[in-house]
Amino acid sequence: MDPWLRDLVAGTVAGSVSTVFMHPLDLLKIRLQLDGNLGTVLRSLRQSDGPYAGKFRGLYKGLYRGLGINLLGNAAGYGVYFSLYGIVKKMHLFDGPHGYFFNALITGTATSIATNPLWVLKTRICSTNAGHVDAYSSMLDGVKRIYSQEGIKGFWRGQIPSLLGVVQAAVQFGFYDWAKEQVKLARSRDPSNSYDISLTKEGAPSYLSTKEYLLLSSTSKAVSTVLLYPYQVVRSKLQRYDAGKMYSSIGDCISKIYSNGGFFAFYRGLVPNLLRVLPATCITFVVYEKVNEQLEEVR
Repeated sequence: MDPWLRDLVAGTVAGSVSTVFMHPLDLLKIRLQLDGNLGTVLRSLRQSDGPYAGKFRGLYKGLYRGLGINLLGNAAGYGVYFSLYGIVKKMHLFDGPHGYFFNALITGTATSIATNPLWVLKTRICSTNAGHVDAYSSMLDGVKRIYSQEGIKGFWRGQIPSLLGVVQAAVQFGFYDWAKEQVKLARSRDPSNSYDISLTKEGAPSYLSTKEYLLLSSTSKAVSTVLLYPYQVVRSKLQRYDAGKMYSSIGDCISKIYSNGGFFAFYRGLVPNLLRVLPATCITFVVYEKVNEQLEEVR
């Protein structure tokens, strides 16, 4: 199987698995970013009026609203990202330690632009209950209404702050890939290592242990998230269904967030986000690596 296809399949599977498990926390993160109060968010799942008007139809249904678009977005996003990243690396545009970051930056930019419409739909679906007067009844309904009300540019709302998120992804992915290579190199120089792993033709270990994948993926994600989390809050604000009425520009959005909550308003939803992204990242990278390892054996 060609490497790019192997990465595409492994990335798609990894994104799908992590999304199914972690979607409820993703939904809570979005609503906390928009409303800022956990009590309000939890009550919104039960209210018949208010910001998320709609009858509570069970915890499962409430917490899994928007799963379809989130699953589609993450499956496509991770599949394209992992596959394109491998292609960009083979082009050798950048060499040395900084190459990991810039390769990830190029990959992330292309993936972000291609998938932004999915994230606009996801944010709007997850920010309202099914009974809300402005809620989309389906993904297709959302596409039709965005196009009719806002035109094609509506699908790329929040794109600029999303591109800032590419920097976060580049920091995370670049660090992860660099650290993974350093572990492999260190192990290849240590003839006494006793890990049960396969070797490349050159004798260097090609696979890491599951614990090592978990450690490297969680560390890279935690650092990049804390450094660049504020952009996610700004992006969510700009992608909500009534953003055009609330904010005249990105600067206006940032100003209103600060005036309404100060510096810490840019970190609303950080804790549930970390609780979501760390396990999700670990699941994603471990599943990706393990599926990739299995596919590598397919001839």
